[in-house]
Amino acid sequence: MGKLDALAQYDLVIVQAAHYSTAEVTTLRSAGVTVCAYLTLGESREQEIPIEWVVRDPLTGAATQNEGWQTTYLDCRTPGWQAEVLERRVPRLCEQGFDGLLLDTLDVQERFPETRPGVIALVQRIKARFPQLQLIPNRGFSILSAIANVSYALLFEAFSTYATGAGYAAWDKAALAWTEERARESRIYMGEKQVLALDYAEPENLALRAWAQKRAAEHGWLSFVSTHALDWLP
Repeated sequence: MGKLDALAQYDLVIVQAAHYSTAEVTTLRSAGVTVCAYLTLGESREQEIPIEWVVRDPLTGAATQNEGWQTTYLDCRTPGWQAEVLERRVPRLCEQGFDGLLLDTLDVQERFPETRPGVIALVQRIKARFPQLQLIPNRGFSILSAIANVSYALLFEAFSTYATGAGYAAWDKAALAWTEERARESRIYMGEKQVLALDYAEPENLALRAWAQKRAAEHGWLSFVSTHALDWLP
């Protein structure tokens, strides 16, 4: 928010739609920037979510929560949530002039595998209904084989580093091996499409930032290393 001049220096930006007006989106696009809006599909921070849209606890029937982010898990199989996304949320973003969407929280289906068909269907329906939009899934590795064909690029969040309670750190050996395996799979499914590595480090930690950028470059990926709040532009 309030960083149009800085954002105009990038080829691709992903922003929270509520923080930018239609005129500001137009300004960035006029500068040659591809502007994508953030869209969450599997979780919501909204206070009032219809119970019919959420993943419910099988024992209590209560909405399930991601305590770490203070979000409610959404069930992408439900017709109500699909209609909300396809008939209201995405059209509003199109009206603002966005070129594409960053599709986040797709990994809800990792925790609740029964919702996986709904996540896949919703992504595919977004592309079918709005073919002009460039879709960028965030992770979603277990469904990548089913959505890569409708994806413009892939965002690999926390490829090399992650946020800890005390700051930022590189993944350990086992986690790095896991991300390497996901990178291999991503190359298979994405083909020549771009993969974007998003990593986290303190702005002043030049060594950690450089290492994350180097590791992404070894895969031929574009790298962006910022704070976990994404409030600092490198």
